[in-house]
Amino acid sequence: MSEDDPIWGNEDQSGRAGEPYDAQLVDVDDGAKSYGRETIVALSDDEAIAKARKWAWAECERQGIEKARLVLVGGTIGGSYSLLIDRANG
Repeated sequence: MSEDDPIWGNEDQSGRAGEPYDAQLVDVDDGAKSYGRETIVALSDDEAIAKARKWAWAECERQGIEKARLVLVGGTIGGSYSLLIDRANG
């Protein structure tokens, strides 16, 4: 058996495909103004939040946005998860 073997290489993984989460980057002052959307696939809310934060940070850098709000819905998150992305404060 080899790690690269398509049948046995991932034997220890659960086989779950993950759930889709919807991430959106919006203006801090005007929530109707969107800077982008992304579908995040993750096995847990914590994993989805980590992936969404990474995407949001990269998107802010790419677009030159100093502050934006990340809004994440899906999985077992009740309502939505929200986080301020502020590049000036890391």
